[in-house]
Amino acid sequence: MACIAFFGGPGAVTLTSLGGNVVDDASCMTGGDEVVGDLMLAGLGDNGGPTLTHLPAAGSPVLGSADAGRCPATDQRGVTRPQGDGCDAGAVEREVP
Repeated sequence: MACIAFFGGPGAVTLTSLGGNVVDDASCMTGGDEVVGDLMLAGLGDNGGPTLTHLPAAGSPVLGSADAGRCPATDQRGVTRPQGDGCDAGAVEREVP
């Protein structure tokens, strides 16, 4: 993950994490985030929905790791959450067969 500063107005935008993110390094996020070495995500692709996404692989640390209190009812494709023991972190929920 690379931390990017956006200068689109009167000053820099500050990223603030509320925790519960799963990241591959600690350069941008702090405060309750889980830092892991490998997120085990597929390449950016068309997994359905309006944007390209990274689908989590089986065994990915993002599976079931989202904060249940902040988990939306569906992912960005409209797939119901959760599909397993808990909501997956990120834009897409890995569907359970």
